[in-house]
Amino acid sequence: MREINKAVTGLSDCMKPTMFKDVVKAVQHTLKFNAEKGSYDIRSLALKLGHSLKKCAKIVKASALIVDDKMKRKEAEGFFDLCESEWNSAVSSLALQTLHVRKLNNPKRIPRAEDVKKVNQFLKEKGEGEGNERMELRQYTDRMMADDRLQEEVAQSLSSFERELTHTISRVQIRGKRGRPVAVLLSDRHKEKIECLNKYRDALKINKENQYLFARGGESRSPIRSADVLRKFSIQCNAKSPELLTSTSLRKHVATVSQILNLKDHELDTLAHFLGHDIRIHREYYHLPENSIQIAKVSKILIELEKGTIQNFAGKSLEEIQMDRQ
Repeated sequence: MREINKAVTGLSDCMKPTMFKDVVKAVQHTLKFNAEKGSYDIRSLALKLGHSLKKCAKIVKASALIVDDKMKRKEAEGFFDLCESEWNSAVSSLALQTLHVRKLNNPKRIPRAEDVKKVNQFLKEKGEGEGNERMELRQYTDRMMADDRLQEEVAQSLSSFERELTHTISRVQIRGKRGRPVAVLLSDRHKEKIECLNKYRDALKINKENQYLFARGGESRSPIRSADVLRKFSIQCNAKSPELLTSTSLRKHVATVSQILNLKDHELDTLAHFLGHDIRIHREYYHLPENSIQIAKVSKILIELEKGTIQNFAGKSLEEIQMDRQ
């Protein structure tokens, strides 16, 4: 903005209707807008900057209200209104169009099963624990002290193996996206490692006011970043595609691969809730990759149509159609 308008000394100077066009130019420059191709090199940032600028306008308006600056408040309101009405056509729509075009033929990749196995085995051998999302010490200790005995009626509905799992696996709830509760399942091995970690908190000189289970050392009050831990060990375990071993990709991996189990609706609902997903989002997005569906399933119909033998499979589902290898 300073390159475009020398009068700008700070971001608050931009929160005026008369500055809107210059702000759009500055954003286009930041996103590396290619006028000839009508596309952006940095696409997703267009949406984020639009939201951020509206927040800035609200902050300027609030500051103006506090000091009763009617002119600044009116300017901030005008800039916000322009963002609401013009940002989409000026910036966002073209960025979204560029984003969608580039995604059309990009492969949708999920972690390899062998890589998931590798990193899990590596962590077992190292005796390291993977930190969960900002789990608080209180959440863990309260959960361990809770009386979780199954009601007799519930226990009778479970298989002997399932009943055994309820005795060896503990469940802790943490806060996920948008405040949605997300469950974390801990085995006896996990609990042993956590108890050992808790035992040596003082020796590790962890701040007494650090509320997190996987706390940073020293005076820090923040948790260890689980993404950094997972990235480090994904590389060290010699995974073939370590970049795919992220918490988001692993959740997608579970959701996608679970489809081969042919889960019923209530079972799918249980899995989606455990992963912290809304069931509608789960069904819409976490399906088998589209190219796999089309190649492995839909192509069976097209081949049988070409052979003129589709009538042989009347009344059968895609799963039930078995073809000759000729």
